[in-house]
Amino acid sequence: MLELAYKRLREAAYFLNKAREYKQCRYHHEPDEFEFLLNAYLNAGRGVQYAAICSAGGAFKLWQAGWELALDDDDQLLFKSMIDQRIADTHTGESISVTDVEWVPISRMPAMKDGGHGVFFGPPDVPESAIGVEVLYFEIGSETLEALECCSRHYQLLERMLAEYESFVLK
Repeated sequence: MLELAYKRLREAAYFLNKAREYKQCRYHHEPDEFEFLLNAYLNAGRGVQYAAICSAGGAFKLWQAGWELALDDDDQLLFKSMIDQRIADTHTGESISVTDVEWVPISRMPAMKDGGHGVFFGPPDVPESAIGVEVLYFEIGSETLEALECCSRHYQLLERMLAEYESFVLK
């Protein structure tokens, strides 16, 4: 019944996993790649809802409105904010995300994809060297939350939405 919606969900999972992989890599050649992956995730995530509406018609749309109202306040806000983020990125080009630099000690940096490693040392009592890593945040209500965490939570909501709709229909 919701085959296309589940295909869009797999597409969203693909881009979410690629974004996670990107964050694990130490060196990046394309400065905008992480934002490209997040935008692709947001579009695929929204596509889940559109595909469900196309597959199940007005029945899904009515059910979804009630489902969203039954979510707790944080999940409702996240669900709506992810749609707003997609609209801002896709339609206006004005992202509502915030970029910051997080200083990560070298010993906490993820391994390089090619398995490379290095040894770092210094005099006693000297702080460990750190590397500035760009981190993207979304504004969710009055909070600023790490974008990848928001996408992960949003993905779980999309999975839950489809599963609960199917359960509702089979009753």
